[in-house]
Amino acid sequence: MLYAKALYPLALSIAQTQHLDESYVADIHRQQGDYLYTKGDWDGAMVCYVKTIGRVKPSYVVRKVSYSYLVCETWSHNHHSF
Repeated sequence: MLYAKALYPLALSIAQTQHLDESYVADIHRQQGDYLYTKGDWDGAMVCYVKTIGRVKPSYVVRKVSYSYLVCETWSHNHHSF
């Protein structure tokens, strides 16, 4: 329910106060990162993904970072060539 409404800070707060397993907290960070990523907030997403280190497959984060870098470079190139 909290994820569906993008209430990730609240979900994190509840997880931490309930002393839930770190893998659960990391999954919340991953989902928040995915949400921010889909909204185009790549910097915010990367902050969330960094908090998943050791809990999420590195290839998952690398794929997201690589794609966002490619999109930024393509956009920058297309808008500075005029």
